[in-house]
Amino acid sequence: MKRRSTLLALLLATLVANHALAYPGAPKGPVTEEARAEAKSRVKRALGLFDQGDNAGALAELRKAYELTGSPLVLYNIGLVLDAKGDYPEADAALTEVLALTPDPLKPEARKRAVEAQAHAHANVGTIELAAQLEAPAGTTDDPLTGAQIELDGVEVGRWPLAAPMKVSVGEHTVGLVVAGYAPARKKVLVASGTTVKAGLSLVAMATKAAQLTVKCNVPKAEVLVDGEPIGRTPFVASVSVAPGKHVIEAKRPGYSAGSTVVTLAPGGTGAVDLDVREDAVATEALGAKIKLEVSEVGATVTIDGAPRVVGSPIALPPGLHRLHVERAGFFAVDRDLDVKAGVTTTIRVNLPATPETEQAHDATIKTHRTWGLVGAGVGGALLAGSGVWLGVLLGQRSDINARALAFNGRLGSKDCSTLPAGEVPACVAEKDQIDSDQASNRTKRTFAVVGLVVGAVGLGLGIYSFATAPDPNKYKTVRRDEDDLARLSVVVVPGYAGLSIAGRF
Repeated sequence: MKRRSTLLALLLATLVANHALAYPGAPKGPVTEEARAEAKSRVKRALGLFDQGDNAGALAELRKAYELTGSPLVLYNIGLVLDAKGDYPEADAALTEVLALTPDPLKPEARKRAVEAQAHAHANVGTIELAAQLEAPAGTTDDPLTGAQIELDGVEVGRWPLAAPMKVSVGEHTVGLVVAGYAPARKKVLVASGTTVKAGLSLVAMATKAAQLTVKCNVPKAEVLVDGEPIGRTPFVASVSVAPGKHVIEAKRPGYSAGSTVVTLAPGGTGAVDLDVREDAVATEALGAKIKLEVSEVGATVTIDGAPRVVGSPIALPPGLHRLHVERAGFFAVDRDLDVKAGVTTTIRVNLPATPETEQAHDATIKTHRTWGLVGAGVGGALLAGSGVWLGVLLGQRSDINARALAFNGRLGSKDCSTLPAGEVPACVAEKDQIDSDQASNRTKRTFAVVGLVVGAVGLGLGIYSFATAPDPNKYKTVRRDEDDLARLSVVVVPGYAGLSIAGRF
């Protein structure tokens, strides 16, 4: 699968196990209605985790949904996620099994995606074959290697002897053997695509029992060394076995200054170290790995690997994995793993999920805007329309009054009512006064009508403005639900970042 913007989606038509799957975790018995209901609930929970960028948590929910149902479609999506995350051996195994099922559970488009993802995962897998050299204690015929703990990158992956060579993702790995009575042996190997690397480990007998060391570090994917020998990369999910005595423990990662400490371990004892590595500004800038954060809410607090960061301008970071944390009052915090590449500036968009209280306040604001919008548009529009009609009537009346005044003046000519015969004066004065009164009244009413037009127009404008400036009703509605849909899982891969989202109805 090419590292380009790709959308892989599948509508899950069922959560019923229709096939017998060998992939670990499938249920052994029939799937109950309660199991299907819980699986759907877990897929919905995965949606929220994906929206928050917690891919590991979401993948855990998908695995549990698979354990409950054994659905090959869930396994298909797990395979896509694993491929996007770079867990190539497991992705190869999951997708290979889905593609081998008969009848085919996938639609043509989904099958095409599965074939592409499986080919991509398979091309990024190699194998490691372990060989060990040690002398059995005198007087015993037992093989001391039997049951020995086998480590890969600081994590126990099995016991000696393995049935087959270990399948691993291409790249650098640290393999190890922990045998009772011998100093733990570890070796760094580099695995290429489709190749098998033979790692020979020499174990030296110890007179004392090995100690256990718990290692913590403030950044992930830092290489940890004991007395200069690599034992794996952070984070370690369990303690590691080391020879008793005094040791120098170091953590290294490109772009950081090394963190180190000294620890002394008693035979069979335990110890713990917390290694703190700090960014090297000069080295980081030279490596050219940067991210630009775009956060949905202003005023959010942002930390990367626990250090405060400023949103806006690009942030230089050492290449590799980082932990992003974004929080703001009224919103759920978002934690996301970032994988930044050297020489690349990657834009990261973070949408903070609103708390129920924030959503309620948001909905109340929308309701207020809509209420005032309706009042403004309704009252303003009615006033504007009524004032317009009234003004039209008044303008018609003004024309009639002006016509009467013109006729009155035409009869008098240049004369005045007082110049008329005495018997005609009262009627002339009364007619003139009526015309003057009608003109004044019409003028006053037209003024009120114009004011009504202005007020109505302002009210209508405010109503429209209230509607136009209302918050987006869908701003915090990240999940859409209707009755008929189930879950749709989508993997998104872009340069420097792999993520996942789910959309669907339950």
